[in-house]
Amino acid sequence: MSDYKASIKKAKTQPPAADKAVKFVLRDAMVMYVKNLGYGGLKFGEKAVDGKPWMNHQYELDVLITPEIKKVLKGAHKKAGIKEFTAKEFEETFKIKPPFKADEYLVTKFYKEAFYKSGSNAGEAAPRVEFLSTTKGENLEKIGIGNGSTANIIFGVKQYSNDFGTGTSVRLGSVQVTDLIEYAVESDDTDEFDFDEPEDAFETEASGDESDGDWEG
Repeated sequence: MSDYKASIKKAKTQPPAADKAVKFVLRDAMVMYVKNLGYGGLKFGEKAVDGKPWMNHQYELDVLITPEIKKVLKGAHKKAGIKEFTAKEFEETFKIKPPFKADEYLVTKFYKEAFYKSGSNAGEAAPRVEFLSTTKGENLEKIGIGNGSTANIIFGVKQYSNDFGTGTSVRLGSVQVTDLIEYAVESDDTDEFDFDEPEDAFETEASGDESDGDWEG
């Protein structure tokens, strides 16, 4: 695993203490699956709303992590969904070879429910996507972030309390692509795998906007 340089730490700039939230920066992480990020497709099972084209969008990002990153994630959010793969399962699921040799490969999911970036400017904004170095002028309406791409990721973990109960939530903030593997975007892309944890493990209740980048964190 010495060849895999992914790491995690708290961001330098943190939300106000009253928010009961912590912002993290995940650096040099291999992206294993991306859905809707950048082009704002509908989340699985949802339909477009007449007159409200920004509704029912969910942005997903699955990332290969290390045991050390898993420990930090579980410490911040004990219900964080982490799935284990053998080398064979990894290659069959993600259509690429594992980047290092190991007995198991750990993949976690980040997501955010948000309005489509080209729709209403009210409510939550879609996660920001940027490229560290580009000469191609990537257009995420046409070019997707393929499996095996490398990225830095900002996400927030927050304690929440509402009419449905209390708990901890994770929200995807910004994605900074450092090594892009391109693929042609298809709007009907629905391929994904299920995590063992309940869906509320990824509930997105965090307030504020983690999309403000802090890549020095």
